[in-house]
Amino acid sequence: MYKEQRLLNKKTIVTGGARGIGAGIVKRLYAEGAEIIISDFREELALDLIQELDQDKGNISFHKTDLSKEEEIIKLFKFANSPKIFLEIDGLHNDGFLTSGDKYINGIDNFIKYTLKK
Repeated sequence: MYKEQRLLNKKTIVTGGARGIGAGIVKRLYAEGAEIIISDFREELALDLIQELDQDKGNISFHKTDLSKEEEIIKLFKFANSPKIFLEIDGLHNDGFLTSGDKYINGIDNFIKYTLKK
């Protein structure tokens, strides 16, 4: 943990947060005091990261999401806005996109459509 927790009690979503750069972002946000939803399709990796960092304190949640499907992005935000989780979102870091041709483009379009246009 960092001495100064600049993000204490801030609610954030990190897509692609189960591994790589996304996991690094989750670690830093957590160290700064943020509450986090990891949105990824790699459930086992995400749960391992949650256990490593949070050890069942409840400050990190997981939501399995395929960003190429608009309905799954909508489900993610409904999950985040539920009373059990956040109700409000202070930050969003998008690090999760598929890299296989049209699926990649559709994923970006769907994510932008739901998060920025609505």
